[in-house]
Amino acid sequence: FYCDSSDKNEMRERGKRCTKASGIADLLEGVAVDESMFYPCGYSMNGVKDRDYFTIHVTPQPECSYASFETNRRYENYDVVISK
Repeated sequence: FYCDSSDKNEMRERGKRCTKASGIADLLEGVAVDESMFYPCGYSMNGVKDRDYFTIHVTPQPECSYASFETNRRYENYDVVISK
């Protein structure tokens, strides 16, 4: 979740690659995703499928890391989704 360029197009492209490499794309199969990286680190994505929305933010920093996942989709087992 690190980006070595502050170029907006590069951050967007790196965000797409990060979505695939991190496994987020597999978690949200069939979801229309808009993602981006932040310089020097951080990742943000918003996704939508029908009436369901998905938002993921990751900020990895040595002194304090943060990750969040928000959705209105109902799952039978949230533990499985969160562990992915």
